[in-house]
Amino acid sequence: MLFVQGTPMTAVVRGSTGEPVILLSGKQSPTDGERSSDDLVRAALAVLDSDELRLFRATIKKLSASSPDFQFVEDGTVLVVYKVAKTI
Repeated sequence: MLFVQGTPMTAVVRGSTGEPVILLSGKQSPTDGERSSDDLVRAALAVLDSDELRLFRATIKKLSASSPDFQFVEDGTVLVVYKVAKTI
């Protein structure tokens, strides 16, 4: 599961290999603001299976708490990409 922070939209999609990709707009945490959090959960429900949804919910909690459990992939001037292990 990849989390991409800094995209122009918030969405949950599948990458070319079928891996879930969570796109988070701007620099704010996905749990900043009830509305944005609700929208993200609705998007996840439409795309993720039950196991992926459990991982997604656990990851969102840790992401909002700035947990060190994320594997850093790339930090550019526009995007920050994290790869999330299935063990979170």
